[in-house]
Amino acid sequence: MINIYDILLNWTDSIYVFDFYEWDINDEFEHIKRIPMFKIKEEDYEMALKSIIKVDKVFLELIKNKTEVYGNRKGLKLEYATLLTDGLRVLAVEFNDKGESIYKSKLLLDEEDEAVNLSYKLQLSRIEYKVLNKTNINNYETRKELKMRKFLNKELDNSYKNRQIEKLKYLYIEYFSKDKNDINDIYNELKNSLKQGINKNHEKIYELLKLSYTKRLVK
Repeated sequence: MINIYDILLNWTDSIYVFDFYEWDINDEFEHIKRIPMFKIKEEDYEMALKSIIKVDKVFLELIKNKTEVYGNRKGLKLEYATLLTDGLRVLAVEFNDKGESIYKSKLLLDEEDEAVNLSYKLQLSRIEYKVLNKTNINNYETRKELKMRKFLNKELDNSYKNRQIEKLKYLYIEYFSKDKNDINDIYNELKNSLKQGINKNHEKIYELLKLSYTKRLVK
């Protein structure tokens, strides 16, 4: 373990982690004064990035109150937080008192480069953990794609719930370029398509839906 000093973090929930170039000025940033960093295997790093994990109490005690901040929502310290690196990338993770990962953040590019350069001093650490929830969501999804996914999921759910059959049929034709009558199949196939990642057809129906709302506003 070594300490990394004076970095900026942009905590998000334990599934979606945005790269620095997707950070928004309205995000809630946290200025970290000092935080410990551990080096782990690439496969463990990927699991920490893409999953909700639960570390054991031994690791929690190792990082307890080791992270100091310049001022934030919890006071002068984050009780359980750390940086994890595979020697090429760095991920900040905050845990609750049960050891479950609850927030994550990537670093600014120059700060990540500096932390990676220091990682050569570290030996590999073996951190005992369990995977609580491995998401199918692509963690390299852009913020724009995430916005589209949430919007389209909500539109499909509301349309299905309110039995807007013609609307769902129209979206199905626009996406798949074919017709279908079974509303349950239409809904399920469109929902499943979103699990595979945002593509050009999703962008098309997203723009069509947004346009329909714009037309309502100008009437």
